[in-house]
Amino acid sequence: MKVMVLVKATKDSEAGVMPTQALLAEMGKFNEDLVKAGVMLAGEGLRPSSQGKRVQFSGRNRTVIDGPFAETKELVAGFWAGLGHTLRHGSISNEAAMSYMLLIVEPAGIRRTRTEAEGRALYDSMMSFSETLKARGLLTLSQSLKDDSRGARVKVRGGTTNVVDGPFAEAKEMVGGIFLLTCETREQAIAIAAECPVAHSATIEVRELGPCFE
Repeated sequence: MKVMVLVKATKDSEAGVMPTQALLAEMGKFNEDLVKAGVMLAGEGLRPSSQGKRVQFSGRNRTVIDGPFAETKELVAGFWAGLGHTLRHGSISNEAAMSYMLLIVEPAGIRRTRTEAEGRALYDSMMSFSETLKARGLLTLSQSLKDDSRGARVKVRGGTTNVVDGPFAEAKEMVGGIFLLTCETREQAIAIAAECPVAHSATIEVRELGPCFE
């Protein structure tokens, strides 16, 4: 089974507030334990949405929206991917290259409006898009995510773990998939977002990988 853990942003992470040294050390050990257990394929933090962009389409018209995304109550600040197969490629020799994540932000419930044939056709086009990026030496990882009805949200407060099962009725949007890219510039990452087959029905959020406090 393939699993992705998405870390929700907070006011501090969006403001670039530095985590405590104790928290950084704890997260580092957590990542090391996952690697040693053989269940972690990738894990990264994302820079604040103030440094991100969203690409939206209406017919042939493209709109690029600069962050921060104040209207969005739930942003992604990081992720872990593991327990499954991913698309990977060898290292990039260009030292100036930067890592970007494309988040496929879907309107909640849009998948239920498609027939099975339409859903399969769209999925196949996304797989073909992934293979094209891989052949161009740009793709590090790509994953499609199941509907949030199979998801869960986990919070630990005061030593108590609270688990909320999906679907998440209050959410107007959900992350339907990701692409992890190595690009020379942000403009190149935005151009790739414009090539994504679902850009006409979803919003593609472009975020640079890096510590949330930078």
